[in-house]
This record gives sequence, C-alpha cells and structure tokens, in this order.
Amino acid sequence: MTKQGTYTITVTTTDVAGRSSTRIYSINIDKEKPEPPSFEVIDGTKAKPSNEWYNSNVTVELLQGTVDQGGSGISHTTYEISGKMQIAETTISDHGTISMVQDGIYNITAYNYDIAGNKSNGTTLTIKTDKTAPQIYN
Repeated sequence: MTKQGTYTITVTTTDVAGRSSTRIYSINIDKEKPEPPSFEVIDGTKAKPSNEWYNSNVTVELLQGTVDQGGSGISHTTYEISGKMQIAETTISDHGTISMVQDGIYNITAYNYDIAGNKSNGTTLTIKTDKTAPQIYN
C-alpha cells in the first residue's frame, strides 16, 4: 500500500476446531499537502488605497480553510512572524487574529497541517505600518 487512498483489510483466523473470526480494518494513506491558509486585513487604515503602508494599528485574521483535497482533513494552522516582531511558529485557532501596533515591517507566514501531519506550503503577508508623522527640524 504505497498510493494515497483508503484501503480495507480483512483478516480471518480459523482454529483447529474450525471456528473462525473475522476482523475488518480500514487504513487511510494521505501523502498530499493541504492547501495553505489565507489572510484578511480586518482593521487598518491606509492614507491611499494604493499605498502599501498603513498609518494605523493593523489587525489580520488568519483563515484556516478546509481544503485538503483527497486528504485526511485540516488538523491545525500555525503562523510565524519575522521583521519588526519575531515569533516562532505558533499554533493559532481558526479565525485567530494577529495585531501589529508598532511602526515597522511585519512578514507573517502561515501553514496548514493535516491530520496525517503533512504541512502546506506557506502563505506570506507583509504588513507595513508607519503611524508616526514626520518631524520638521529648524
């Protein structure tokens, strides 16, 4: 059994008196990565919509998703942050939120894991915040 899928194994034993018993086992093999999670900015303001910089605190919702095509199903979602804030890979609940409250550049990468332990490719979102007005010096 090397291919992905569900297999049924039937085992029958018979003793010398001719009595037998049967047990049926179901085995699932999942070798496929699940689809990666997605992000949605649910709070944050830009001076112009086309600008990549936010001039306010930013809150991002991490959407776990449910796609594990032909696989064992999504088990959990993790994220890690590099840049202004450093957070090692951490498990987050479905629809968990992450807030950026300090000026800086944040790179958030998220992964889905399926029940078989397969890890999705990462999805990365970069958030740039600058809430500090420029100063004029004489």
